[in-house]
Amino acid sequence: MTTNINAVKALKAAREAVKKAKEEGTYIPPERNPLLQAKDKPSSKVAAIKAKCAECMGCTEEHIESGWRNMIRDCTSVACPLHSHRPYK
Repeated sequence: MTTNINAVKALKAAREAVKKAKEEGTYIPPERNPLLQAKDKPSSKVAAIKAKCAECMGCTEEHIESGWRNMIRDCTSVACPLHSHRPYK
């Protein structure tokens, strides 16, 4: 019984967090988060590169930086081995 109560509380907290993020304009659906996409497709090289570039720009599984695609496009880290393979160029 306690497990069900805890699950309901966690679900309610998650819904409130999503609502707050939507109000702040920072909500990114999980299917658009490149780090979560890479977890869903562990054998995809494209997903792995997108995830690494997004992570380099400050994104996490819980947070997406505003303008992260433009930051990847404008990346000047030519020493990075993924620079020539980065997405959104």
